[in-house]
Amino acid sequence: MGGKPATAPLEAGLLTLAGRQHSVVARIQLRRLGFTDRQIDRRIERGWLRPVQRGVYAVGGASLTREGHWMAATLALGQGAALSHRSAAELWTLIPGCSSLMHVTAPSTGGRSRRRGLIVHRFQRPPRVILKRGVPVTTPLRTLEDLRGGVDRLTFDRAVTEAERLRLCTKKELDEVLPIHTPTANKFEQRFLKLCKAHSIPRPQCQEWIRDYRADFLWPDRKLIIETDGYDTHGTRMAFEDDRARDVELSTHGYTVLRFTWRQLTERPDWVARKVVEALGGLPLRR
Repeated sequence: MGGKPATAPLEAGLLTLAGRQHSVVARIQLRRLGFTDRQIDRRIERGWLRPVQRGVYAVGGASLTREGHWMAATLALGQGAALSHRSAAELWTLIPGCSSLMHVTAPSTGGRSRRRGLIVHRFQRPPRVILKRGVPVTTPLRTLEDLRGGVDRLTFDRAVTEAERLRLCTKKELDEVLPIHTPTANKFEQRFLKLCKAHSIPRPQCQEWIRDYRADFLWPDRKLIIETDGYDTHGTRMAFEDDRARDVELSTHGYTVLRFTWRQLTERPDWVARKVVEALGGLPLRR
């Protein structure tokens, strides 16, 4: 850093701190190390410290990583601040890293505001803050809670799926914090039969036993079975294994098994109907 021998311990402390914080430091941290404001300003003038956020500086001339910019954003908002919302979801790799503005949650009685590339969220209840790659960030569950109202439904659903796949959250935690509505078997049946009627698909037999299995919907003439899957009953590993073993067993006896979810029935009914018709061969059945 080119400082005098008397400042060598200060320079060593600065470099150590920057090494832990993705090459960024806050003025308040430099003061705690023993730097005076004049010493800090001289290093800024010489380009050894480069302003990144108000009161936050990059150390040296190298370009900052994404983590460095995230770290600077949290340092700019002071103690208790954490990366949150979409930015936290990017750090947890729940969604692709594509946003330009950085979201930070910070303690304050004020409202939401923007500051030089930041969207600042003033929390109503303090979030639990942990470190991810050295950056203060809200927990995966809190991140999902915050993300829910800020992205489209597809993006949010994918984030939830990633959180479970990466084992950042358990199914129980997700059910408690982000309850997933799963309809009853009767609602599934009503919805599917209504879809069949609307698309002139012959009415199937319902809840028919085939060998040791009960099929949700069956067209015996075509040996076609439709299963309607709910997350609560099919979201565990054991249920997943049982369903696949059942499908294999039925296929060996000549049955075709298609599975549809509640969301597919309600949001993509035309697609579901088309797949059913294709599986039926597009031919009329005996009633």
